[in-house]
This record gives sequence, C-alpha cells and structure tokens, in this order.
Amino acid sequence: MGIMELGAIGELVGGIAVIASLIFVGFQVRQGNATDQLSASLGLQHSHNEMVRFMVEDAEVLHTGLHEFNTLPEPLRLELASKLYYLYSHSELVFQQEQRGLIDAETAARHYGWLFWVHSWPGPREWWDVGPVIRERSLAANRKIFSPDFVAFVERGGFLDDAAPSLSS
Repeated sequence: MGIMELGAIGELVGGIAVIASLIFVGFQVRQGNATDQLSASLGLQHSHNEMVRFMVEDAEVLHTGLHEFNTLPEPLRLELASKLYYLYSHSELVFQQEQRGLIDAETAARHYGWLFWVHSWPGPREWWDVGPVIRERSLAANRKIFSPDFVAFVERGGFLDDAAPSLSS
C-alpha cells in the first residue's frame, strides 16, 4: 500500500472521528441543557418556598396591607414593602427564566399565582403605582425598578380577573 492510499485511509478515519466527536458534543450539549433546566426549576422552587414563607410570616401585616398600603403605620408599611418587593422580584426572575426557555410556561404559571392574586388588591397596587410614603416623602413608583417587559406582563394582569378575591374563601 502506497503513501497515497494510506493518506486516503487517514483522511477517512479522521473524517469519521470528527463526525463521532460532533455527535458526542451534541449529546453533551443536550444533557447540559436538561441539567440547566432542572437546576433553574429547583432554584425557583426553593426561592418560591422562601417567598411564601416570608409572605405569611406575619399574616396580619399582609392581610391589612392588601386593603391599604400608605395608611399603614410606617414600620408595618416597611415590612409589607419588603414582602411585596420579595414577591415581585421572585416573579420577575420566573418571568426572565421563562423568556429564556429555562422553564416552561406551566411551571412559570404555578409561580405567578401569588403575584396575580396579591396584585389584584388595592394595597399592593398602591405600592406598585405610587411607592411607599416614608416620613412624609413619596418615593418613586416601585414598578420603575423592574424591567419594562415584566411591568407590561404584570399590568396585563396575567390569568386572573381584576376582582379582588376574598381572604376567607
């Protein structure tokens, strides 16, 4: 066998090796994407559990704040503002991960339940639209701290109607 035939065999073997490498890399990328999606989903679930725990930690503040925000005494207003910020920040994270394809719409919708239920009440809407009044000064509307796409999503109202649900049901 001459040098030309050996060169041709070498090229053939090299071509097969390149194709095998590309197939292997494709499987690795697919496996990496699945791992990323699982990791994103688990991270969101942990964040969601922490957010719910925080929201109901002092249920009286949440209950009162659903009806009115800026008439609450200042310490309670600050506590409720931190609860609302946590909820809306968590929901924006869910929104961003859904937009990037890291979680599916069904998973995202399970996280939005709290957001749209809370946002349907007048107190959180006041926090969203006006911001808290601290020491006689009105701060900027809280919706300005979130991305424009998320703000539009929240203001569309998601999948709940505008009627404020009853806490007793």
